[in-house]
Amino acid sequence: MYVESIGNYVKIHLANGGSLLSKLTLSHLFDMLPEGEFVRIHRSFVVSQCRIDKFSSTEVTIGSKRLPMGRKYANSVKQ
Repeated sequence: MYVESIGNYVKIHLANGGSLLSKLTLSHLFDMLPEGEFVRIHRSFVVSQCRIDKFSSTEVTIGSKRLPMGRKYANSVKQ
C-alpha cells in the first residue's frame, strides 16, 4: 500500500495489515518499483497510486491512514 522511510531502512506497509522492514533507502526502493504504479508524496513516503482514496494539498488518505504530502510532490500526485 505504501512505503515509509525510517533512516536507512524502509517499512513496507502491506494491504493485509502486515509490514516488512528492509535495509534500503527510500530512493533506492522507489527506483526498483514499477514505473507509473507508485508515486512519491513526501521525502519519507511512497504510495501505490491505486490505493489513494483521496488527497488534499497537505495529505494523502489510504483507507483510514492519513499520510503527509510534501509541497514539492503535490504535482506528481495530481497527475
